[in-house]
Amino acid sequence: MKYIILFLLIIKVSAYSQSIDIANALKEIEKGNIVKAESMLIKLKQNSPDNPSTLFLDAILTKNGEDALNKYFFLYNKFPDYEHSDEILYRIYLYYYSLGLYKTAENYLTELKKKFPASNLVKTKVQENFDEISKGEIIDTIKYTIQVGAFLILDNAKKLSSMLSGKGYFTEITNKEIGGSLLNIVNCGKFLSEEEANEVLKELEQKFNIRGRIVKIEN
Repeated sequence: MKYIILFLLIIKVSAYSQSIDIANALKEIEKGNIVKAESMLIKLKQNSPDNPSTLFLDAILTKNGEDALNKYFFLYNKFPDYEHSDEILYRIYLYYYSLGLYKTAENYLTELKKKFPASNLVKTKVQENFDEISKGEIIDTIKYTIQVGAFLILDNAKKLSSMLSGKGYFTEITNKEIGGSLLNIVNCGKFLSEEEANEVLKELEQKFNIRGRIVKIEN
């Protein structure tokens, strides 16, 4: 009986290690046919709920960014040899990049380069994105930031900015004249949408008791 159980376990592990072809579902996502891709996912969940390809497609189709991130982490840790592990790392990197957490994004970029040096993602998209970050460039689609403080004394603004940047957040100090006084405004992060900015705002409130506000970036 012991040998039978062992044999069954080997079969189970082997089955999980064989990824399912999700190329058609990924193509539908690229075309914008999300509903069709979701219907494919439903069938995969019914037949192979624990297969890494099913979990990967599920993470891709998850609308909430933080929930998707958690799914990517689970998949990456549970199936380190999965054929799409480089893309999983890339998506984790992009998540932190979009939140303006550039130091954290850089860590995952480094891990991607180290573990998957031959990946096309390393040679193209990732390096291009990180080069933009290193130069301090802002892509046109970034619309929002979080104002976390306004100070008459520049040193106070620098202290807050330094504290947050030390924790991995992107920060910058801008000036604004109000009522004849020059205020030093500390902004945190650069975001594509209010939803993304709001997630970081909640994080800042919970971790640092900072009561910031989301503001639109003036172009």
